[in-house]
Order: sequence, then C-alpha cells, then structure tokens
Amino acid sequence: GESIVLHMGRQQWIVVDSFNTSSGVPVALEYLRRIKVKPSKVVALVLTHYDADHYMGFADLFDACSEKVRLCTTEATSLEVLKLLVKRDPTRQLSGELYDLVKAADHKGLHRPLSAGHDPFDLLGGRLTAISPVDLAASTSRRQLMRLLENDEPTEKVKDALKRKNLCSIALRGTVGNASFLLGGDVLRHRRFGWQAIVEMPDATNGPRASFVKAPHHGANSGHDPAMWEKLVRPNPLVGVAPFVHGRTKLPAITDLGRLASFAQHVDVAAQHGSSKSLPGGVQLQMGDEIGLVRARRPIGRGSWDVRIFGAAYRHK
Repeated sequence: GESIVLHMGRQQWIVVDSFNTSSGVPVALEYLRRIKVKPSKVVALVLTHYDADHYMGFADLFDACSEKVRLCTTEATSLEVLKLLVKRDPTRQLSGELYDLVKAADHKGLHRPLSAGHDPFDLLGGRLTAISPVDLAASTSRRQLMRLLENDEPTEKVKDALKRKNLCSIALRGTVGNASFLLGGDVLRHRRFGWQAIVEMPDATNGPRASFVKAPHHGANSGHDPAMWEKLVRPNPLVGVAPFVHGRTKLPAITDLGRLASFAQHVDVAAQHGSSKSLPGGVQLQMGDEIGLVRARRPIGRGSWDVRIFGAAYRHK
C-alpha cells in the first residue's frame, strides 16, 4: 500500500491515501504519533482512487482526525455511484466501508470531490492543487460505472472498471515556500484521460516545476509519460516510489528503477517488494514486504531537500 503524510507549514497536515500496518492501524496514524503530531492537526484526507492499496484503513483515519477534517475523493466516483455499489454488493466485498465513510463526510458538509484545477484546502502559506482527473476522464468513468451497475453486470466487470480500468486517480501539485512537489497518484499514460491530457490543460505549466516527485503508479512504465517529466518536473529531481507488493507483478520492476534513475538524482523506494537476489552457492534470497519510509524535508523558504530512508526502504542510484 501507499500513504503520504504532508506537512504544508504552520502545523497544517494532509494525508493522501491509506493502508494498514500488520496490527491493523492506519500507517499514517502510526507515523503521526511517532513524531508527536496529534491527528486533530490533519486538515484534509485525500483518497486518490478506489483501489485497496490506497484506501485500507481510511474509515479509521477519518474517525481519528478532527471533526472538521475534509475528505477529498475523485470526482469520477460520486456518492450516487457508491450507493449503487452497496446495493449491488450487499456483502460489501467490493465497496467495503467506503460508502458509509463518504456519506458521513457528505452529511457533515466535509466531502469534496476533486478534479483537475480544484484547490479546496484553504491552506495558510502553502498551496495544494488537484491536476487530475480531467473532466472527460471523470464523466466517462461515472457513465461507465453507472451503466454497469444499472445493468446488473457481474461483480468482476464492475471491479475492473472501478480499479484496473479507472484512469481517474487524483494527482496533486503542491508548493510550500520555494519547495515544489508532485504526487502522481496512480495516473497513467493516456492521451485523453492521463498525463497527456493533464499537461495540455490551460495553465498546466504555470507555477514552479516540481523538485520532488512521488512517481505515478508505483513507478511502473504504464504511468510514465515524458511530457509529465518535461513540463511539470525540474531537471534532475528527487524521486520517491511506493512499491506494489501483493499483485501478480511486483512494482517497480528493475527496468522501471533504471528508467527513473536515468534522469533523477536518486530514486528512493519505500519498501522491498518481493524481489529475489542471487547469493553465492546458488542461494536465492527472497526480499520481504515490510513497511519502510521515505522522508523528504525542506526548510520553508530556504535550503534544499533532505531525503532519508528508514526501515525496509532503499535507495537506487
């Protein structure tokens, strides 16, 4: 899974995505407690898209934060779509607690659907803007999901549309002082819905280019678009990758790391991800999937990034 904890200055914290530790605690809560930050300091939670490696533990995270915390979800999936999901899947194996969570936030006036250009965070001194999904991606995805649900299509088809074929992940672009960053979510390379559509939007290239990037889609080639790196990112950036461990294909692949390292200062991967290494004597060492941490800090208004790795994280140069 992946979860990003942002400090936007002036004790304003935002959490992007969630997954649980082995003890069932959202990893973001564990991290905030470790650095002695109260969850009440979190002003917004962003769920980039509805795939389990991004939303596990989100309900617990929402409950632990302030009663005024905003819940931001992709505009591609409305409350109406989630309601149909629950009706279609009463066991909730598909929808989990997501409908209840979004409904509760909506009832309090705290739910904010995000699409490209939205900047709903009311931050003091910092700026965080959604650059995806583009309008066409959001509307197309909504229509597709509604059609599948209303026609009572098999659950697997709905899952495929909601997850693997959903090109509507939120990506975020942020600045604090003179520090700039890009959080690529799981946005893919796609002419109409993905990075090419994003960089072609009006004002897409306004503002500073990112010096730190959370690589899209676990660093996979499917999320790589040269236009994104050329137009939204500075030369020789710092790159962080959240690996994908539990699927049939482990990400990032060695070729993905080589590609990223070819134009980055270095690539920091948040955890080992199931790869194997050959040792002398024909022994194969299978890497584990323990949780690691990439921490990137920069003084507001001066200095440079200080990026460090902890736990199972590693650096690829």
